[in-house]
Amino acid sequence: MRQLPLSDFHTSNGARFLELAGVSIPADYGDTKGEYHTLTTSAGLADLSHRGLLQLTGEDRIRFLNGQTTNDVASLQPGSTVYTAFVNAKGKMRADGNILAFPNRLWIDVETGCGEALAADLEKFIIADDVQVENLTAHFVRLTVIGPNAPQVIQHLGLEVPLEADSFVEAASEKFGGLVMLRSSLGADLFVEIFCGAEHARSFAAALDQAAKKTGGRWMGWLALEMRRVELGIPRFGADMDENTLPPEAGIESRAVSYTKGCYIGQEVISRIKSVGRVNRHLAGLKFSGNQAGIPPGSRLTQDSVEVGCVTSCVKIPGKGWIGLGYVKRGVSSDSQGLKGNGFEATIL
Repeated sequence: MRQLPLSDFHTSNGARFLELAGVSIPADYGDTKGEYHTLTTSAGLADLSHRGLLQLTGEDRIRFLNGQTTNDVASLQPGSTVYTAFVNAKGKMRADGNILAFPNRLWIDVETGCGEALAADLEKFIIADDVQVENLTAHFVRLTVIGPNAPQVIQHLGLEVPLEADSFVEAASEKFGGLVMLRSSLGADLFVEIFCGAEHARSFAAALDQAAKKTGGRWMGWLALEMRRVELGIPRFGADMDENTLPPEAGIESRAVSYTKGCYIGQEVISRIKSVGRVNRHLAGLKFSGNQAGIPPGSRLTQDSVEVGCVTSCVKIPGKGWIGLGYVKRGVSSDSQGLKGNGFEATIL
């Protein structure tokens, strides 16, 4: 099992660990509810170095990647980012991620465990193209600040948060070397991710820790992040999306798919779905009752004894109880009654 570069640092701060796609990551720091509260009211710090990071260089990188992914890479300006999906010829997802456009290279930020497989897939399509694919996952630590006080935390470090959403800046620091600072959103939350060279990881993490404490912030683990993600209805590849998922089923087409960019692998299928105007199932928010121990992913949903869907994620939110995400068949809506599972009932939010 792979360890994060800052594993010892997190241990010294009271972290308890879990395994995610072969990587040991902080589950929490002893107070999941408190970490969730800090995330929503102040500033939570998280280590996302377990995510994959690929780099594309070469003169043909933009044209090549534009033909591999659902969103428009060709229109990206340096310093901008876009969320996208990678699909196969049948329109089924291989991965999703964020593309960062630098003047002379592209970065692809993907879910944990997806980097190597996606790099291999991309390599297979490079024929006479001037494109080089490199896995940079081990070269950087990625520390994230989420919450309303995120700008103050960054400013305490003597740095400035990018002003525009879905944008990033490169910054040089005497203490921490070259940094890449990305501003995006986790639903309604301000989300600032900082890429720092692995050689400066511990000193940067310690400085970020001190800056966060000045604004009431704290470290948070994967469990608090998942609580907030599910609460905001954001699907995650590996949980709510996999190799059998069409992007429109997961509800990500509005931010991940361009219908004007031109040809890419799987375009015909995705365009056909748009022209038909529907899919046979869709991802929905769910509210659970009747079970006090949580609903295992994969649990079936039935209506009048007929299977109509399944649960993909489930979390317990303070004050809200058990909620989750899951797929339901077309025709099952928020007005539908009587969704049941093994020992629980569900309502579509």
